[in-house]
Amino acid sequence: MSLLILTAINDVQSANRFAADIVRNRLAACVNILPKATSIYWWQDKIVTEEEWVLLIKTVPDKLDSLKKYLMDHHPYDVPEIAAIHLEHLNPDYRRWLTDALSD
Repeated sequence: MSLLILTAINDVQSANRFAADIVRNRLAACVNILPKATSIYWWQDKIVTEEEWVLLIKTVPDKLDSLKKYLMDHHPYDVPEIAAIHLEHLNPDYRRWLTDALSD
């Protein structure tokens, strides 16, 4: 089983740092950074519009707890999004690469 973790960060420097640290620490095999998404959300009783960089983090279930801890400890947001999606229909060669990249 493989996982796709979503989170968003409000500046490109933090997004790049997070992505590099996550991959360097083998918490994920790959992180894609999607630039300048416009997010509109409720925060502290008002609607906020903000540009964010979305991180698509590819990992395996064994790494999920450590990845969540990293994000909670280092994320600049008070309440960071950490959404995990199970990847059921994944190219077998890609799944093998992902798993191999994260094996200790």
